[in-house]
Amino acid sequence: MSKQTETKFEQILENPITLKLFIFLKSKNPESVGIREVMRATKMKSSSTVSRHLETMDEIGLVQKLPSNRYILTSKGLSLRSFQVPVKLTANLVKGNFVTISTYQISFLIMMSLSTFILIWYDIFLAAINGLVGLIIGLLISLKNWFTIKKQMKTYRDINNDH
Repeated sequence: MSKQTETKFEQILENPITLKLFIFLKSKNPESVGIREVMRATKMKSSSTVSRHLETMDEIGLVQKLPSNRYILTSKGLSLRSFQVPVKLTANLVKGNFVTISTYQISFLIMMSLSTFILIWYDIFLAAINGLVGLIIGLLISLKNWFTIKKQMKTYRDINNDH
């Protein structure tokens, strides 16, 4: 697959609705799906919205519209294994620049590491406590970020496969 084709696929899949529909189609492979089935499974209310997104994927070759008005993944759609997923990150505006929580986390971990190394020469016990506190706080911040992203990713996977 050419780099230009991959870029086109990534641009189309940047849309959360298109991405959700694409993931649903991948979960149903090798079965074909109809618009109403997609609507029920993805809890979408508008058949025209579903149709428009499926047609967009059909135009670029990710899916194929069958004569029965059902859709199935093409070989290109099947081979696409990794792609960008839009995730919202909290950021602060500092002097005109966006600073994410991860930036603060990295800064915190660097400062805790440096202070631990400095404390090693003063008191090894204080250095150990400082390092442990930094590790625990860093872990808690990482877990919070992980749960936030996991919750956002759930919206793409939250598909009712009972229908």
